Amino acid sequence: EEARAHFQDAIHDSLAEIHLERGEYEQAIQQADQALARRPDKAQSAQLKARALVEMGLADDGETWIREAVEAAPADQVLGQAFLLNLLVEARRHRAALDLSDRVIDRLDGSPDRSVRALLVAIRGGAASDDTMGAAGLGENRAPALALARSRVAALYGLGENRRARGILAAVLEAVQGPDLEAASELLYEARRQTDWETVTELTSLVLLRTGDTPYCLWLRGMARAKLGQLPGARQDLDRCLNFPSSTRRGFRNELQDTLADVALLAGDAPSALEHTGRALERDPRRPQSLDLRAQALFALGRDDEGEDTIRRALDTIRGGDELNLVHLLFLLNDTNRTAAALEI
Repeated sequence: EEARAHFQDAIHDSLAEIHLERGEYEQAIQQADQALARRPDKAQSAQLKARALVEMGLADDGETWIREAVEAAPADQVLGQAFLLNLLVEARRHRAALDLSDRVIDRLDGSPDRSVRALLVAIRGGAASDDTMGAAGLGENRAPALALARSRVAALYGLGENRRARGILAAVLEAVQGPDLEAASELLYEARRQTDWETVTELTSLVLLRTGDTPYCLWLRGMARAKLGQLPGARQDLDRCLNFPSSTRRGFRNELQDTLADVALLAGDAPSALEHTGRALERDPRRPQSLDLRAQALFALGRDDEGEDTIRRALDTIRGGDELNLVHLLFLLNDTNRTAAALEI
């Protein structure tokens, strides 16, 4: 009977995910509620309901629900609710995300798991000690523990508390080891989002010293070095990244090609930039960043008509919330004396 109930809950969650993908938010909430009626502490169902509320524009209701879910979860399952905090970050409820991360940490205080205790010290922003540095593997707690760290770092960056965010990133990376360290290095994406390139360069270098070459860290450091004008070092990192089998780079291979195109443009090598963006666009013809970089390369080669056509293709991919990309593309048209096209758009 218990197995059957779990199966029914999984069906409700799957249906909720389908409704979310279709934009049918009320139906998604109904399905999630049916699973939550039997297990109010079910993390996946809670996340689906919270996401639907946020997507509906009911950010206040979503925040209230997330707070209730964190409080309702048993002590041994509260860490699983950490994924909910990222929804608050996405909704730009940074203060709420930070406050709730404090609450999750408070509820986990005194955990018998040494690895969790070590990470909680780091997530609070404390310095690593002999007891916390290189703590034992996080095991099944890895994903939710790192989600908690990521939401806290993102919230601090969103609040302009960059120094605290950097401190937590450094402390977390010191507190983990082995495969956990490679997974934790993905937290540096938040520093990348904030264009905090010095922090990205410094911390990826520390990770690479401990783990050896990993494609994600090499790519991230290569990007940061390029943004800091360190082109030879950037190219070296990206070339080392390309030496890995494509299967190990699957999750960010388009981003890697875009970064190589960006480095090529900075070095004045527009033909190479065209080559790299072409590879990315073969896999994703509507990728905005690749289209943007390709347009820049075409303009640099004097192929202005093709550049304008590429910008128009890029504009078709812009969605709500991407206004900065729109402004950037319009400036690019103006800078290449395509004023009439910019005015029309």
